[in-house]
Amino acid sequence: MGKLIATSESDFVKKHKPYTKIVEGSTVIIQRCSTPYVQNSSQCDSYEADRVEYDSNVQIRKYYVFKPQYDIQIFSDMSFIDNNGRGGFLVGTCTKQQ
Repeated sequence: MGKLIATSESDFVKKHKPYTKIVEGSTVIIQRCSTPYVQNSSQCDSYEADRVEYDSNVQIRKYYVFKPQYDIQIFSDMSFIDNNGRGGFLVGTCTKQQ
């Protein structure tokens, strides 16, 4: 699947520019990044996915990271739902990068 970049357009997103990068290889690495309140450069947290599921019936790929209770779902039209595990959700569209 390569790399996917997930972005959204809420006010929080416009200010802090969060994005999620998913890199698939022998393991799946999920990087969650944003511009913090006091700096102009991105900061990222990286996690190895604990579980990846693909539902061929509805063509949804789901990535789970258990410790922070985080998950992201990528749909066949490249839309996504990002659940930060603390009650916050982002929705938007992914772009595929090589």
